[in-house]
Amino acid sequence: MRKSSWVGAAIFTLGISYFASVYFLDDRSGGDNKDLHDFTSNGLELNVVTNGQVFEKGDEIIVEATLTNQLGAPVTYNTKCEEALMIEVRSQTLDHTLVKQVVESPCKADVERDRMISNEQLSASSEFILALPLTEDENTPAPGGEYMIEITFYPTAQPAFESKIPITINQQNEELIDPSEAKQQALQTYEARSWFSVHGDTEKYLISEELPYLKDGEWVFEWSAMNADQAADSGDEKLVLYEPALKKEE
Repeated sequence: MRKSSWVGAAIFTLGISYFASVYFLDDRSGGDNKDLHDFTSNGLELNVVTNGQVFEKGDEIIVEATLTNQLGAPVTYNTKCEEALMIEVRSQTLDHTLVKQVVESPCKADVERDRMISNEQLSASSEFILALPLTEDENTPAPGGEYMIEITFYPTAQPAFESKIPITINQQNEELIDPSEAKQQALQTYEARSWFSVHGDTEKYLISEELPYLKDGEWVFEWSAMNADQAADSGDEKLVLYEPALKKEE
């Protein structure tokens, strides 16, 4: 190969490397990412566009969903507050959903019914900040971990059409006590020890544990004990414990 060919090949290789590096850096940034997701169920097709799968501190989660009736016949469905597609981002380890970017007015409307004809489309979009409600008026950064984008549609003559998209949040909340640490503190209380001394017998009781959640600046932990003897006429015995969720200022 002539010298000029070697030079041209080198320049071409460098150019490809540069554009490839720019592409992958942009792809990791999450700024303009578009992830497409398709779901089908009983003649319905749901197309979802999200702005990524991994989100860092300061990011927003954007979800756009379009549902198409491909059944060839009308579909009657339930709506709430005039919304047909319910979009939420739920934690996998806490009983919480992320806060929406736009604060919606409280809606107390009853469930209503609507109808979509064949090939009709329904669209909805939502934006979420990486935060959980700490109190009614205050939010706190969402702990890092695994979350799920959930889109739900409620036909009246079919099971609910539920679609889930896993995502990851990478951020830390230095002011929030880890729920596992708070749980261990709660289990050391006299109330907890007394309850488990009675209901901890696995031959007599079946114990279920709920996901922890935040309420009024506290972690809330709940357990239920059901009598293993189905013939026994007794309701579930519950234990609810509260622990501060915020670290004390030093």
